Amino acid sequence: MSISLTYKSKFLKKAEDEWYRNPEWIPIPNISTDEQVLYSVIRVDNDTSGGTILNEYGIRVIGTGTISVDWGDGIIETLTTNVAKYHQYSYSACTNLTSMGYKQCLLKITSTGNITQINNGFTNARSYKIPKVLDIVANLPNITTLDNFVYSNNNGVAANRCEYVERVWIKNYIPSASMNYMFSTCYKLKSIILHIGDATVLTSAFRDCVSLSNLDNVTIDSISTTSLSATFQGSSKLQYSPSWLKLCTPTILADTFNGCYSITDVEFGDISSVGDCGELFYNCYTLRTLKYSGNFTPTIIYRMFNGCYKLCCVNGSPVITIDCSDLTSTSNQMQTFNNCNEITGVVLTGRTSILDSTLTSTFQNCYNCEYINISFDFNCIGKSANNIFTNCRKLKTIDINCSGVINVSTMFGTNTMFELESIRIRNLLPAATGADVVANFQYTSMSRDALIQLFNDLPDRTSLTAGTINITGTLGTPNLIQADRDIALNKNYTITG
Repeated sequence: MSISLTYKSKFLKKAEDEWYRNPEWIPIPNISTDEQVLYSVIRVDNDTSGGTILNEYGIRVIGTGTISVDWGDGIIETLTTNVAKYHQYSYSACTNLTSMGYKQCLLKITSTGNITQINNGFTNARSYKIPKVLDIVANLPNITTLDNFVYSNNNGVAANRCEYVERVWIKNYIPSASMNYMFSTCYKLKSIILHIGDATVLTSAFRDCVSLSNLDNVTIDSISTTSLSATFQGSSKLQYSPSWLKLCTPTILADTFNGCYSITDVEFGDISSVGDCGELFYNCYTLRTLKYSGNFTPTIIYRMFNGCYKLCCVNGSPVITIDCSDLTSTSNQMQTFNNCNEITGVVLTGRTSILDSTLTSTFQNCYNCEYINISFDFNCIGKSANNIFTNCRKLKTIDINCSGVINVSTMFGTNTMFELESIRIRNLLPAATGADVVANFQYTSMSRDALIQLFNDLPDRTSLTAGTINITGTLGTPNLIQADRDIALNKNYTITG
């Protein structure tokens, strides 16, 4: 069977978010609503290199009655429930040759009783050469779980054998099911057709589906799970969150959209119960809008928005406000807003106790951020506060409380914040004995009053190595009188400028 040039042209030029079934693939028979069956189109390559066993394919089926598998190459076997069955395909024995050189078989699984779970396409070790699943269509009215449906973790070794599957279509309505790792690492998957009443687990359900641009044909009526850990992580072509995401009241959002490079819009429902948001939107380069309801009080915000270069609207505002009353002390909260180029302000509020946490690069490279307000004390003793405000070039106002030892110079890096008008660094303690403190405020827009306030906020270094404050070219520097400078000089600071 040869493939036409017309089809080749259409196939190569098709839109990335569309899926066309390759006409060379074996047709899948029509399935009636009363059938209990799964069909898989299996690709068998003529490859004898590498691997200790060639073209081995495995399935595991849990159910009742007589469970049969027709491997599609003339071999039909009976399966034992919940026991893996492996089959070796012989390239020479298979038919249905394609223009790409591979052959095909149509695998069929049926049962005289009820099929409650199927795991497709795994084997005993990564080194085995295996056939590739291309297309799956099923009607499984008695299925109760979709865990690892096209992903397998066999004997503790993640051994996914469905990297090439392009479509999964489950025709029947499923009242309730867990979707733990259901489609994880299905790199070629572009089309999912599925309707679930209640999703009880969604952990890593669509993880690393790098060809999937939307979930428009996945319908979920309710979500009883509270964990969305890594649900869409690594799905780099996903463009927007599914509408059913709003049905979840999550407690865990760790890595939910981590690495979703193409996503532009995300809408949650009530997230007032959420805790861990570590790397929630890490490297979501194109994310622009985020919506949610409820009072957002996370426990972990480590790298939550890191790499969200285009994020500019959170609940209709260019300012991000987070209630930090539940933030976990001693946890790493660094790089939360690193590289958020478009946000104009950050307000961290709601906390009554000191936050004891690493804050390295928290606001680094927030080029368009104009003001930052942290209303509570944070303590970085023994931890890092380097580059908190580095490259915040449009920053006009900083208002923070520092209860720990922080080297002021490392907070701002070496870059000038030309538009900085005022800074409050309350409760700052002096750095360790012998530390060389050089705080760079040169060429900023700070007025005389703002500079006086800065001098008043500086910690006393009379028993330590002198610090240096650089205010060369700053707007208010020419207006300072000696009494103003003496505030800093009497604390053992040298003033440059």
